[in-house]
Amino acid sequence: NMKQLGTVGSTMVLFELPGRPAAGEELRQAWAASGQPSPPAGLRGGSAARRATVQELHEENLNLGPAPEPGQPLDQNGPSSIHRHQITGTITTVFTDRPPYYPACSQQVDDGKGKQRSCNKKLMDEGGGWRCANGHVCEQPSYRYILRARVADHTGVLEVSTFDEAGRTLFGCDAGELAAIWDDEARSEELQLKLKRPYWQRCILNVRSQREIFQDEERVKVSAQEVQNADLVKEAKRRLLEIHTAVGPAESLVGSPKNGGA
Repeated sequence: NMKQLGTVGSTMVLFELPGRPAAGEELRQAWAASGQPSPPAGLRGGSAARRATVQELHEENLNLGPAPEPGQPLDQNGPSSIHRHQITGTITTVFTDRPPYYPACSQQVDDGKGKQRSCNKKLMDEGGGWRCANGHVCEQPSYRYILRARVADHTGVLEVSTFDEAGRTLFGCDAGELAAIWDDEARSEELQLKLKRPYWQRCILNVRSQREIFQDEERVKVSAQEVQNADLVKEAKRRLLEIHTAVGPAESLVGSPKNGGA
């Protein structure tokens, strides 16, 4: 028979393996005896983007160095002014009180490395055409995502800013498709379906944290530079590997022959 279990945020749920009532306690004791280790560096995403929970990210960001002064070199002996983390969580909010996109300049410019890229500056409608801050004029803009979202895991909630590639992953379409129906009342139902698509997606986010000065106040800005849909099977295997690594040799694991497992 199927049964439903409802909980609230403060609920603690304990599970026991059938026929092995002490199995969970054995695992906990093995973990505690190992000094409650955290996953090794190789499982955390490396130095470029350390795997972390939302709570760990917030705690580590308390130690961020000051925002760099414009035109001044970074203090090589001071605390890092940038942190990079990889977090796995669920999208709970995408802010759509205003369009989550902007009209972008598609003029090709030198990227400084011998290649061409789109300008991507915001365009302003001048009636007969569109012009960006760099003086480029376009007949029609291309649209790019720029949005804010909240992501949650079991430890907390994080607000992130993100851009075009991540927006396409979340909404499942180009920003131009969203722009085409934003003010079309006849397609309002279609718009709402697209705006709801990101909600409750399980994602892996590579995020960058940095202190900055905004409106004369210092703040920590967290930007999601890459967003991927989580592969739940791979995620489960990764977490199982972390448990195995944390509790030590295979013979100490629940279900091993030494502990009476099958």
